[in-house]
Amino acid sequence: MSVRPPRQFQRTAPKDPLSAALDHELRAEAATTHGRLLKKLERALERLAAADAETDRRARLVAEAGTALWYLMIQRDLMGFRNRAQFLKEMKVPPEVILRMGVITRGP
Repeated sequence: MSVRPPRQFQRTAPKDPLSAALDHELRAEAATTHGRLLKKLERALERLAAADAETDRRARLVAEAGTALWYLMIQRDLMGFRNRAQFLKEMKVPPEVILRMGVITRGP
């Protein structure tokens, strides 16, 4: 009986230089986007932590942080990062922000 390794660990035929360059460029762009979205989330969480209990402003900051978290989670999924719970714990994301992740509110 033989066991094949998972497809991601199998060796593939070498790519032509143009495909390799394009692949490198796409990965670099994904990493840059991830970094930018991570900074946006960090700033939103800092503003939320500095905010007082003023309900209108706090609600707006929670919504802003929830949107930033949503965009970052989508990017992380696209890049293959799957451990959401560990990431949320390390970033110390409040539960109220996690609940607002992906919620879109429409203005009047």
